[in-house]
This record gives sequence, C-alpha cells and structure tokens, in this order.
Amino acid sequence: MLLRVRTLPDGEDHRVELEDGATGFQLLENLNRNPEAHLLLRDRLPIPMDAPLDDRGEYAVVAIVSGGDKASRGAQRQDAWIAQPY
Repeated sequence: MLLRVRTLPDGEDHRVELEDGATGFQLLENLNRNPEAHLLLRDRLPIPMDAPLDDRGEYAVVAIVSGGDKASRGAQRQDAWIAQPY
C-alpha cells in the first residue's frame, strides 16, 4: 500500500510504500523515526503505534518536542500546525 505521510514540525510530505497490514511501528521504521519520540495521527486523530494502517487516510508523524527559549515562553503561536491543512 502507498501512504501519504506528513512529518511535523518540519512539514515534509512523504509517500511511503508498505505491505498491507503494516503497523505504525513499521511506518516509523521506514521514516527512520523513533517511536518513543513521535506520535502517529490518522486524519488528525492519534492512533496506537501497533494499529494496522490502510491507504484511505492521511497520516502525520509528529515529533514530541519540549522546551524553548525564555523569550517565547507564554507566547501563543498563531500558526500552530494543528490549524493548518495537510
């Protein structure tokens, strides 16, 4: 199956070929991403890494990021990724 995947926060689009019934773990392995440092979304909703994937949805692999500089603390970003279309 061919999946359309966006990686965030970099916003890169990927086309990933996987065997039918592949899981989120296999997707992240193909993208060379650590499953302990990423979330997997299908159609903007989180799904378990061991869930079987299909080519009917849009997927996003979101890096779990924390921290920041002192100047940006408390500031709200108007361009948050969740509000932008895939």
